[in-house]
Amino acid sequence: MISPIKKNIFLFKLSNFFNGFWPLNVLSVVYFESITHSYTRAMAVFSVLYLTTTCMEIPTGVFSDKIGRKKSLFIGSALIFVCFFLWSMAGIGDNGSSLLFLGAILKGIGDAFISGTDEAFMYETLQKNNQSHHFDILYAQASGWMQIGQASSALTAAAIMYYMDINILALISVIPSCFSMLLVLFYTEFNSRIKTNTKNSLQYFLSAFCLIIKNKKLCFYSAVQMCYTALGNASYYFEGGYYETLISKWMISIVRF
Repeated sequence: MISPIKKNIFLFKLSNFFNGFWPLNVLSVVYFESITHSYTRAMAVFSVLYLTTTCMEIPTGVFSDKIGRKKSLFIGSALIFVCFFLWSMAGIGDNGSSLLFLGAILKGIGDAFISGTDEAFMYETLQKNNQSHHFDILYAQASGWMQIGQASSALTAAAIMYYMDINILALISVIPSCFSMLLVLFYTEFNSRIKTNTKNSLQYFLSAFCLIIKNKKLCFYSAVQMCYTALGNASYYFEGGYYETLISKWMISIVRF
């Protein structure tokens, strides 16, 4: 019988695959533009998403310390599933733009719940078996599974778009997020972590924030990283809109692959 630790490791890799497997990904800005009729508003959906994630990173981290990693991961996965469902409905109903922005808020909160929590969960899993020194290797392998998921989703999107329209692609793209949510239910959480209260968590945050502010080089590095991430994400999603002016929609996924 497979041990709970090995089961967690396998499920973690599989979850990363499904987290990367979102066929609508490379065509999301094209899909949003077809609903909002504006690339500015389409990109604004991503702005709302990332702003929400940024604002919720600390609160969800504190919440995760109090309720446990497994519950936090399930809440995050469930919110992302609801987001993708709302986005798929946006192409059908009359209130499409509202559903896109509401979904962006939910996904932002969901991403914040998962961000860091999945890594902490797996570190604590390895720690239970005195293998925490192997965490870097596991994290690299899980990242590889996510890359495979992204590549597979691009090819899937190309096949779907060749025969169907983008609204069908949006509907099908909800399915992998459902799998991600269900996989969390099979995790085994070990009570090895140190319980922390809200006050201590906030003290850690304020202490770290003050140390960053006092270090000019670290402030500059953080600013560069924020700009790099923001511009990188914006260009990544907007490339789909650029390629749409040059080639057929189904070929965009092939190019991105």
